[in-house]
Amino acid sequence: MSEHKHKLLKWISAVLLVFLQLLYSNQYITSSMKTSIKSLLNYEEVAMNIDDEIEKAEFYSAVASEIMDKTVQLQTVYSNKFQSYEIEIEQICSRNNLVNISLELPDKFQIRYEYKTVKVSEKTIKKQFHYKQAKVLKNQFIKGYKQYREIESRYKKRIQELDEEILILDSQKNQTVSTEEVYRDKTVRDLPVFFKSYVWPCNSGEYITGVFGEFRERRFHSGMDVRTFGKIGFEVYAIENGYLERMRTGSKGYGKALYIRLDDGNIAVYAHLSSFKSSFNQIAKFIQNSENRYTIDKSFDPFEYPVKKGELIGYTGDTGGLSGPHLHFEIRDESNHPLNPFLTNLGVTDSQFPIPKSLAIIPTEKQSLINGFPKTKILEILKINERNFQVPDTISIQGQFGIALQINDRINKHSFNFGLYGINLFIDDELIYKTQFSIYDFEENNSFYEHLDYTLFREGNGKYYRLQSDENPMSFVDESSKPIPKLIDGYHSYRIEAWDFAQNLVTITGVLKVAPIPEITVSFHNANNQITVTTNSDESIKPSITLLTLFDDNHSLYPKITTNNGGVSFENPNHPFKVIEVVGDAPNGLRSKPQYFGMNSKTILYPEVTPKIKHYPHGIILEFYEEIFTNRTADLLLGNFRTLQKYSLERSNKNVFSSQVFSPEELSEFTEFSIRYLGEPDVVVKSNIHSQLVIPNRSFQLSFDSETISVSGDGDTFQDTTLVWINNAFPPQLPEGEIVAGPYFIGPDLVPYLDEIDITFNLDMGISKFENSGIFYYDTRKSKWHYMVTEKSGNSYSTTALSGEIFALIAEDNSPKLIDLIPDVGGTYKDLTSLSLFVRDSFSGVDGENNVTVKIDGQKIIHEYISYRKLINYQFDEELSKGTHQLTIEAQDNVGNTTIITGDFFVQ
Repeated sequence: MSEHKHKLLKWISAVLLVFLQLLYSNQYITSSMKTSIKSLLNYEEVAMNIDDEIEKAEFYSAVASEIMDKTVQLQTVYSNKFQSYEIEIEQICSRNNLVNISLELPDKFQIRYEYKTVKVSEKTIKKQFHYKQAKVLKNQFIKGYKQYREIESRYKKRIQELDEEILILDSQKNQTVSTEEVYRDKTVRDLPVFFKSYVWPCNSGEYITGVFGEFRERRFHSGMDVRTFGKIGFEVYAIENGYLERMRTGSKGYGKALYIRLDDGNIAVYAHLSSFKSSFNQIAKFIQNSENRYTIDKSFDPFEYPVKKGELIGYTGDTGGLSGPHLHFEIRDESNHPLNPFLTNLGVTDSQFPIPKSLAIIPTEKQSLINGFPKTKILEILKINERNFQVPDTISIQGQFGIALQINDRINKHSFNFGLYGINLFIDDELIYKTQFSIYDFEENNSFYEHLDYTLFREGNGKYYRLQSDENPMSFVDESSKPIPKLIDGYHSYRIEAWDFAQNLVTITGVLKVAPIPEITVSFHNANNQITVTTNSDESIKPSITLLTLFDDNHSLYPKITTNNGGVSFENPNHPFKVIEVVGDAPNGLRSKPQYFGMNSKTILYPEVTPKIKHYPHGIILEFYEEIFTNRTADLLLGNFRTLQKYSLERSNKNVFSSQVFSPEELSEFTEFSIRYLGEPDVVVKSNIHSQLVIPNRSFQLSFDSETISVSGDGDTFQDTTLVWINNAFPPQLPEGEIVAGPYFIGPDLVPYLDEIDITFNLDMGISKFENSGIFYYDTRKSKWHYMVTEKSGNSYSTTALSGEIFALIAEDNSPKLIDLIPDVGGTYKDLTSLSLFVRDSFSGVDGENNVTVKIDGQKIIHEYISYRKLINYQFDEELSKGTHQLTIEAQDNVGNTTIITGDFFVQ
């Protein structure tokens, strides 16, 4: 051990001893915290209020120690609880003459709570060591709690089975039930409270549109979505006895939501409601008036507002952030961790099997090659039967790799695609990865892209489950999961098992070979309207021919070929398929790289080509996209102020030239990159790289275009060393308005951001006339501009972003439109009980809660804004008096354009 490491460990040990002694004297650890699991798991709320880093380190150490003590207590408490359940089961079986069903607890209900070494520098050890230590302990605690819940669900299932057997036995009895038998029956039904059946949360029917654990925007779906068929107003019920613990209203997020603490300790959450029951509506309105705002988040004392099982508590709606009316319903455990609702008696009939779509083999290091290329290979999955699927291609692997799966589930009588419940990955029959969506922690949303493959999603390939374990696996990833090991040369089988909650399981199998792909040379001869392709290799290679168009599309044609000595021939057809793709199929199942040839001799002298920087997690590839296939060879030139270096390029696709993989450090040394087409004449297409190397734990700032735009971030923006760059972007079409600055592309866009970057546009004084301006980003997948929350200070406009995009500062002067007003200026009404209107803005949009002011007779009202329908709504506490009333409405869009309506209306 080095002297430095020895001193570091000695320092850590000393500090830990001091902190353990301070545990019960620490000012931040209260007596309630020592007895509250919920407080421990939300310790970061306390830490946020501690400014001094040393004091914060002391706090984290105390929390870590307290969690250790809690885990020991849990082991005892839960073991005793399960033993009491076993005794109860034995009593049930004995009283009802049933064969005892044994539910054995594991040898010991173990929760790992030992300290783990965390490697950090001396400079940051006071700030980070105890934080990371507490995080590790917390994750271990959550895993233990998850194990408890899974064992608990097994007991629940078994007791329900016993209950059904007892009912069958009772139905078979013909004699009169004695008082003793009645007592026994009552005893059987009086099970521990959390084994009682919940009622379905609303009366729209037992139909769902989303399940627990599905991928959402940078988060996991924390509950199930109950279908309301595009309507609002279905009744919502308390699923069990309990009390109102929390109430929220707002135009974003969960909208109107209720949190009911159940008698079993769990929390039932009902979101996107249109309204609460009458008494709860009154409570909400009182709080809104007291706080003088529509958005509220209020907690209540236990049993202050009790509810009964099956009691009406609200109505389904479309409030908050959503894409259509539904009820978002959650069950959280006593520590506020979302649970899969299907772990309870709630559920739907499901006998349909999941449907695999495609498999991705992903390079994970700079040296990795998949079928000869350092890029992800997406593979077709063939269906054998409804339970079994196969990947027909044998894949060449060189270096480390990952696997990702695209798969959907279907449910009887439902027309939607759903997420999976569990997935296993085996390589050579060894379990590598296992996940099961039973419980998770909201903090794990920060690691969302460790489970959803971000790069595949951003490149438009859809949502893929990443089947690999990271250093700090999530609570729904089994502890037995591990990284894919380095495989020896030769063939390896893989098997994926995927299942839904109803245990409908499908199996996907395939073969990998750790070996380079076969290499071939191809000769091409075009004469007498006949084309002959000949391949040469050390192996017996069979050529495969596909005809393609010159353009960047997926159209293809398979010609009728004849085999001759060492090659194949086919007629030169008179159609637009003028590119030949040649692939060699080897006897060992591997395929060579594709090679492309043009059937016409015409050479494109000045190609139209688009350069792209593709920053993947394993490195950076420079690519050049041809609009028309050039039938030319090319190489790559990288330059700076001192040197110019040449690298090879190869066609990774018919219209794409790709470079080797560069590390961010390597590419950061260059300021320009060019493709040079070889021939007579050579043609060079040059592009600039305006970049900065970003190193973890170090802040960065990069400016561009005479500091018109700048981007900055702290040391937590990326997981690894990353290249950040700014380039001019081709201006996408605007629906309205005018681009003031930009557009600019800020990269990278294919690696996930752990924290927001700050983006600032700085304008010259001469163009400050564009008052109504804001920052927008362009969604390339949907071809649409989106407004970003923009702060203006003088001639500077700032926003934050969580991904690389095309950004622009855009001015527009179209004011919002107010339509369908009730009451309207000049209108006459009878029995007027509510106010409503729709707000329409065609581009920047309106925050209807904060940017719309409504006054009746000069008095501001606290209105509701339903963002899905762009609806302003307000229910009068009492009918307006007869006579004339003044209405004033002022609406401002997100860049400052304002519409004002004022005038009188009459109530008869």
